[in-house]
Amino acid sequence: MSTESPGHITRRTFVVASGLAVASLYLVGCGGSSSSTAPPTQVQVLNFITVSRILTGVKDLPFEPAADYLSGLEAAGLELSPNAFVAAAFGNEGAPMSMSDMKRMGATALPGADACMRAIAGAWWSGIVPTAEGGQRVVTFQDALVWRTVHESSNCLGATGSWSKPGEQVA
Repeated sequence: MSTESPGHITRRTFVVASGLAVASLYLVGCGGSSSSTAPPTQVQVLNFITVSRILTGVKDLPFEPAADYLSGLEAAGLELSPNAFVAAAFGNEGAPMSMSDMKRMGATALPGADACMRAIAGAWWSGIVPTAEGGQRVVTFQDALVWRTVHESSNCLGATGSWSKPGEQVA
C-alpha cells in the first residue's frame, strides 16, 4: 500500500516518465531539428524549463511562455534541437542541477550545442525566437527576462525620465 499523498510524484516516477518521453523522441525521429507541428508535451516543457533555469541563471522562470519558446526553437531548424539537447542533459541520471551536470552528461559537447544553448537563453531573455527562414518571431514581450533587469516593474512605467536612469534588478 502506498503512503504517498494524492498528486505527489516520486523521484522514481518522474525519472521513469522523463525516460519514456526521451525514448519517444527518438522513436519518432526527433533526434535532430523537428518540423513537426505537434505541441510539446507537459514533460517536455517541464524538462525544458529545468534546463532553461541553468542556461539563463534564473530560478523562477514564468511557465506561460515556455511551450511557445520550445515550439519556436524546435521549428527554427537549429543544428541541435532543444528537445535533443534537453534529453542529453537529462541523460540517464535525471534532472541536471548545473552546467557541470550537463557537461558530465555530454550534452554541451554535442554538435550544435553551443548555438542551441545560446538560442534557449536568448529566447528567455529577449522573448524572441529565431525562425527557419533566418528571421525572428516575438513570443512574448512582457514575460521577457530583460524587463526584470532593465527596469523595475510598474503599472505606469515610472515617473517622467525614469527610463534614462539605470534600473534595479527585480528578478
